[in-house]
Amino acid sequence: MIRILFAGLVTGLLVSAAYGNGSDKYATIYPDEQGQVIDTVFFDLKSPYAAKQVAEGDPLYNAHTLFADDGFNGIRTSIYGTRDHPRKPRPGKPAHPAPGEVDGKYYEQEVTALKNALAVNPDLKIFASKKLNGPASFPLWTLKTDSDGDGVADRGVDPRKYAILLVDYIEYMFGHGIPTHFLGLDNEYFFNEGRINPKVHVRIVKAFREELKRRNKVRSKGGEESLPVPLLIGPEDYYPNSNGWMDKLMERKGGHSMDIYGTHYYPEDRDSHLKLLEHDLALAGERPKWHTELHWNTRPNADDFDESEDAIGSLWDCIDLGMTGFIWWHYQREFDSFRGDVMREITTHLLGYSPVKVTDFDGEEILTNGKLHTRALRKGNTIRFYALNMSELEHDAFTISLANGSLRGDAYFDQWVDIDPALNNKPLEGTSYVKASGIPARISSSDIELKIPARSVTMVTLVLD
Repeated sequence: MIRILFAGLVTGLLVSAAYGNGSDKYATIYPDEQGQVIDTVFFDLKSPYAAKQVAEGDPLYNAHTLFADDGFNGIRTSIYGTRDHPRKPRPGKPAHPAPGEVDGKYYEQEVTALKNALAVNPDLKIFASKKLNGPASFPLWTLKTDSDGDGVADRGVDPRKYAILLVDYIEYMFGHGIPTHFLGLDNEYFFNEGRINPKVHVRIVKAFREELKRRNKVRSKGGEESLPVPLLIGPEDYYPNSNGWMDKLMERKGGHSMDIYGTHYYPEDRDSHLKLLEHDLALAGERPKWHTELHWNTRPNADDFDESEDAIGSLWDCIDLGMTGFIWWHYQREFDSFRGDVMREITTHLLGYSPVKVTDFDGEEILTNGKLHTRALRKGNTIRFYALNMSELEHDAFTISLANGSLRGDAYFDQWVDIDPALNNKPLEGTSYVKASGIPARISSSDIELKIPARSVTMVTLVLD
């Protein structure tokens, strides 16, 4: 595939020559109408090649790059104990062969990566999450078997035995100087054999807390430091409210077993799952709410710009609904890739930011595919304004205005424009686009103007006076 790319600074290329704030194409930012602070943006070691890249110091994904330059404040990492997949050539990682035993060779890469990250930022938070291998995700010794004793484990995990595995993991990592701050008991129930429904979840939590307390009592007698007590995340299923999980947990009065609500919310399912997400978040109440596996799809026969609409849209849905924590699956930061460049720019302007109200000419904060979508985030006096335009309409003189207050100095924009959609059917090999950067036209103390091309992503940085 031929890639057509003009990277770097193209000052003024996309700035409209038509000045004046009377344009009927506009967005208005309300700087003082702020929402929740986004306080959790984690890098995912569970993603393909991620642990290897951080452990081996890959230039694009080494610890300093991710945890200093890009500013991630935590890491999601794997709890293994998987078996060989019965139908796919996917070997397991049997890191927990028996109660009280950990085979450390399966964690070597993660331990190195985590130590590298903590050396850059000792305050990083660690989130341990169960790694899956389909119907072979748990060690046999943690599973219940059929009553006939034929060894076929198809009745899910034994809460007490699985709790031992979880504490074994925490103790092993702690022995390597790695604390576990957050713990995910399950991961996509839909795709594993654990059968951790709300009833089992509550039992696992009870057994886990008892086992952790028992283990710490033993350590105390031996003069050893106590193991950390992690906050518990759930349910983390494939989609919100799968099988009415949250309803059933609350009906059982099991809210005490969940410190943080976590879910996955896939971009291709936004239309059907948005109401489910709203429902779950209402049940979660005042708990922190995290999207623990954000996806930006790279399907081989899908257009890369079209994929961006639902990928960015799924993030915005979650921010609109008050969620405060985010983890990208397969985070990319390549500067010669539309997906990598945009993902990095969005991600590095999340932590510590709050959403602020934005209205625009074609609808207020409602993300319907094919329209112009605008959002804004604020941190201190800095505002990041986003315009996602996957329509075929170009807006030559698009005005961005502050509802109150004024701007300090010039604003600055970055913009990615699709220039040949016919080439955008192999996103893993790149796309055909132009990137431009520059200074929008200043038309008053509180208004700027620039061009929003068809099929484009625009990010504008403004500083309030």
